[in-house]
Amino acid sequence: IYSDGIIAKENPQRMYLGLQAALPGMFTREDVDTILASDNKLELVAISRDILETLLSRGVFNIPENVPGMNQGTIEIWYWMEGEKVRQKINIETIVSRQNLTLAVSSALENKNIGPDELKAINIIVGALIEENTFYNADETEKYRERALEEVEPVMKTIVEGERIVKEGYVISPENMTEIAVLDRFSRRDNINAVLGTIVILLIVGALALFLLNPPVARAKLSTEQVYLITALGFLYLILFTLVRRFGFLPPWVPFSVFLPAAFASMIITVLINSRTAITFSLIVSFLVFTAYDTGPYPFIFSFLSAVAGAFVMRGTERRIDLVRANFYLAGISGVLAGGLGFLQDYEVIWFFIAFGWGALNGFVCGILNIGILPILEHALDAPTRFRLLELSDINAPMLKKMLTLAPGTYSHSLSVANLAEAACREIDANPLLARVGAYYHDIGKIEQPEYFIENQSGDNKHDELKPSLSVAVIKSHVKIGVEKGKELGLPKKVLDIIAQHHGSGLISFFYSEALKKQGNTKIDPESYSYTEPPPTSKEAAVVLLADSVEATARTLKKPTVAKLEKLIWNIIIDKFQRQHLNSSTLTFHDLEVIKKTFVHILAGYFHSRIEYPEVNEDSR
Repeated sequence: IYSDGIIAKENPQRMYLGLQAALPGMFTREDVDTILASDNKLELVAISRDILETLLSRGVFNIPENVPGMNQGTIEIWYWMEGEKVRQKINIETIVSRQNLTLAVSSALENKNIGPDELKAINIIVGALIEENTFYNADETEKYRERALEEVEPVMKTIVEGERIVKEGYVISPENMTEIAVLDRFSRRDNINAVLGTIVILLIVGALALFLLNPPVARAKLSTEQVYLITALGFLYLILFTLVRRFGFLPPWVPFSVFLPAAFASMIITVLINSRTAITFSLIVSFLVFTAYDTGPYPFIFSFLSAVAGAFVMRGTERRIDLVRANFYLAGISGVLAGGLGFLQDYEVIWFFIAFGWGALNGFVCGILNIGILPILEHALDAPTRFRLLELSDINAPMLKKMLTLAPGTYSHSLSVANLAEAACREIDANPLLARVGAYYHDIGKIEQPEYFIENQSGDNKHDELKPSLSVAVIKSHVKIGVEKGKELGLPKKVLDIIAQHHGSGLISFFYSEALKKQGNTKIDPESYSYTEPPPTSKEAAVVLLADSVEATARTLKKPTVAKLEKLIWNIIIDKFQRQHLNSSTLTFHDLEVIKKTFVHILAGYFHSRIEYPEVNEDSR
């Protein structure tokens, strides 16, 4: 259309290119063909312009979908006229939007003789050029709603017992449905079936917990402190679950369990107890809350699998810096879990990335909580975690350096016992690091009087000047002194137990024999010449006891061979067994056989024969 009002007679392609240059992207080639097909093009343009002016003056509305209350009544529009804000209420059915634009155009042409082809062309022109100029104000609308609610008096109705809500055969009104819903909600409080069902679930979960946390299954005997820890974490989980269920705001395609610290609980339990107990705890708690509250499978799956992931990433950590790496691993795994569950529910691809973000955030927060709270729980529960034990296994620790200076023989003996105990514990599936640390510190009580112990004597024997009873008192005292020093150092209780139990209630046979020689036929109580501490109560303590005896005795062998070592070690093990020093340690005969073979292998390496090199006179060359 040129400025002189003449319609172009040229090729439609030229017309299309001209429109694209003036109004890029508004008309397609098919639209141009439809418009040019009319014989009254100028009239169509004029009609379209009039319709556009009319609709824009009335307002073309942009209203989001799913706005409450937009399907009935009136709305208020604000517009400026001659510098003043004008407010006008109009019927909701009269507004024009892009959704009902075709209907509005047809209404405007109701009294005109317009054919279907011309109507289609006008709709194309109006639809391409019209723009929305009236917009929904959510903030002002919400303020209006709040004011309206404040002005409305609440309607209260009391339902009395025996009152008939609706008669059979009558149509149920909205008021009837409200009354039925209220009755249903309040009747659930006294629903005996729901109560009985909850009790049954609790009993099943309780029985499952007793079975799975039983020492033969869990492979760990829980201490009182550990039971308290598991109970506290369980209550924390239940409280957070209740809060999330009540106040959660996540969309349905994101499992609300991303707000629950399942991975944090499993990470803590893995470090302080073991991974098997952590996974068992996660299974029990997840099953309890998600079955009792009927939440569906997806929150349960995310909660349990994220907890398993938390236990998995903690298994390889040895230093505290490894916790940071584990944190990022957990965030990635949790994100993939949450996103994958979205795919299982057939949601759009975009939701995968949003769910991934929520899952990753859950894993990252659980990891941060673990890094911050773990050191506090370590000391509060006095737990011998791998991190604490690695710190204590540093041979440059002040106490071990002091032992090297004041009691070098004891220091060398402790290192040898540590090597034996660690290797044996690794073979019998005990805690090798705990055994090593316990062996390092088992004789720290000798530092006070090192010259009274044979490994530190280079000449004179202090016991030659003492009675056997006094010598025994000095020897026995190193255990109690060691325990006191261990407490001053803040050693974990399990390490203190190794220090206290590394002799058990064994007889100090050398001085007992000396006493018998000196006192002749006088009756001597063996208990006076025995250690007074309890026998080992753990595998690690029992292994240190055996390694201590074997290492000390093996030094007395002349020209040791493998056969001699096997006989010596087995005799020591059997002697400790017959004296009931191993009864409380849960060691089996298979364990004792494995311990013997490990000790023989290591000691054979210590005492292997060497070639005697001949002296060479360099001058004779």
